Amino acid sequence: MLKTKDSVITTMLLSLGIRSNLKGYIYLKAAILVALENPALKYKTMKLYEKIAIKHSVSAENVERCIRYVITDAYYHNRKYLREKLPQFRSIPTNSEMIAILSEMSEYEYQNDEK
Repeated sequence: MLKTKDSVITTMLLSLGIRSNLKGYIYLKAAILVALENPALKYKTMKLYEKIAIKHSVSAENVERCIRYVITDAYYHNRKYLREKLPQFRSIPTNSEMIAILSEMSEYEYQNDEK
């Protein structure tokens, strides 16, 4: 069964313990999708936040804060599992680190599913 990028990202975020009832979940998912569409934005988080903010009619600062919150929330509520899945992070990952690694992981997962 062929998966969409959206479904691959959704499955990955939920498996990492990122709660879908938080706004940051929606913004993080959008950030990963934008990073997949435009890899140059992957490390330019302020431009990424601005793009998402415009789409959702909020400020870029709000997007950044909500993404940071869901990452922190997942880290503290699911630390052991998160460390198993993402062993490169021994402390709370930054927003840009998380967006970069999750976009790369989802691209890899999506590419492997197409084969």
